[in-house]
Amino acid sequence: NKSDIAKAELALSFAKIDLEKYIEGDWPQQLQGADESIELAKEELAQAQDKLEWSVKLSEKGFLTRTELESDQLQYNRMTIMLQQQQRAKNLLEEYDNPKQLELLKSAVVEADSELARVKLQAQAYIVNKETITRNQKGCYICSSLFYIL
Repeated sequence: NKSDIAKAELALSFAKIDLEKYIEGDWPQQLQGADESIELAKEELAQAQDKLEWSVKLSEKGFLTRTELESDQLQYNRMTIMLQQQQRAKNLLEEYDNPKQLELLKSAVVEADSELARVKLQAQAYIVNKETITRNQKGCYICSSLFYIL
């Protein structure tokens, strides 16, 4: 009984630690990572835009080939898409991944707490059952001894 209760208490403790770790550590780190990715994508987009604007001016003056201009336009388009992808990734993280993970971890704590309560009740029932059996055996022994004497 003690071993089962200790195991259930440990499972509850781990579930609480996992929840706290996610709230205090994993989630802020994921959110910060998403923000940093967006910031980097913005900076890369700004660089690509500057380069494209410069390339357009050079192309108008005949100092840049059409292929080079198209390459810079493609890079600008690529960086625009990268920024949009990073923003969508952050939105998915905030709207779906975080709430789901939070609910999973909260549910694990509730389930572990319920399991601990169940294990404790089961242990109490086992003790009561053993005491009842012991009392019945003693009573039967006394009864059978009296019957034997009579």
